[in-house]
Amino acid sequence: MDCLLLYSFNLQSIQLLIQNLTKIHNYTLMDLLPQVSTENLDQ
Repeated sequence: MDCLLLYSFNLQSIQLLIQNLTKIHNYTLMDLLPQVSTENLDQ
């Protein structure tokens, strides 16, 4: 029973980690997009 609880807890922590990584990735993409567009306009 304890192994099952640990396994479930590990899956939840991995899911949270993935969600946090995707949020961070999306924020960095949003930060980069305006810079890229202004560089393209200057050319």
